[in-house]
Amino acid sequence: MTAVEPAATDHAAEPDGLDLVLGLTAEGLASVEQSLAELQAATRSTADDIDSLEAELDQLLASVDATPPLPSPDPGQAVRRSSAPNIAGVDFDAAVRLARAELLASGRDPAAVSVENLLSPAELARIRAAHRSPAQSARLDRYDVLAAVAIGAVAGVVDHLVVATPKTSPITSRVKAAFSTPADNWLSDLAKVPYDKIWDSGIDGMTPASHRVQSFGHDPLLGLVVGTLDIMEGTITGVSPTGELQAATNANYCGTAVPQALTLQMMHLLSDLPSPAGLPLPGWLTVASISQTIGDKTVAEITQTMYRHGYNTWHALALNTPVATVDLLTHVYWNLRTRLDPGYPPIPPGE
Repeated sequence: MTAVEPAATDHAAEPDGLDLVLGLTAEGLASVEQSLAELQAATRSTADDIDSLEAELDQLLASVDATPPLPSPDPGQAVRRSSAPNIAGVDFDAAVRLARAELLASGRDPAAVSVENLLSPAELARIRAAHRSPAQSARLDRYDVLAAVAIGAVAGVVDHLVVATPKTSPITSRVKAAFSTPADNWLSDLAKVPYDKIWDSGIDGMTPASHRVQSFGHDPLLGLVVGTLDIMEGTITGVSPTGELQAATNANYCGTAVPQALTLQMMHLLSDLPSPAGLPLPGWLTVASISQTIGDKTVAEITQTMYRHGYNTWHALALNTPVATVDLLTHVYWNLRTRLDPGYPPIPPGE
């Protein structure tokens, strides 16, 4: 009987250890290759997005200003750009420094940036209307011209009715009647001055009616200097009817120091101001010193005659009434026009 041999094992159907290792390695390499491919695709997509953003940024900067950007600064020294700078409560110099830092951080030259390119035309018009240059020539429209003509006409009527002459002016007569005091008042007794001498003063043609318009000490403006010097020196400085400057000495006065002299000068002017003859208008003695002849009279004679006929400080209020009328009506027109017309004043073309 023949012995039956055991069946041989089929080793070819079972993978050995090397085949198993190689299979696992191949699968790992395939997975790595797939991951690398996916990473490469993501990298290309990100690069495309970056290129697109850079192109959009270049277009935006070009639309703001055509100035070429500066070379990129050293990364170690570059100023970091803040996403939302807050300049509320910052003074002007600090705001300028912040703006320069922002421009440098973006690689731009602060000196080449044009503010006008950063603002809209409407915003530029609003800023220019609010900050007009004083040297800019006036551009009047038809409403301005009509207002100017009307205001001038009203001022002319006021001058005719209110100013008129010292004797016919209602303002001058009423003010003088309400506030006039005698020439010899208590203040004049305290403020005796050398240039108040009327007779034998040493000034040609000086009389009680004209001594204030002939002596520099009675001028409200020049008297603060010349009148004070006369009190200090005990002198009289005046002008003759022909416009000749003259000076004389009043032996009754020996002179005083500066503080007392200036105090006496102001006290004397205040004592003469409410008197019936009043005082010459400020600077009137400068005109009275002109010796030029007009017709058969000198300018000095004409000014002295005008003073004696009432052209003095009593009439000053009436004389300023037309000027005040023009100023008042102009301000009224300006306020009404700016409130009713938001675009006023108009900005000239090309400005």
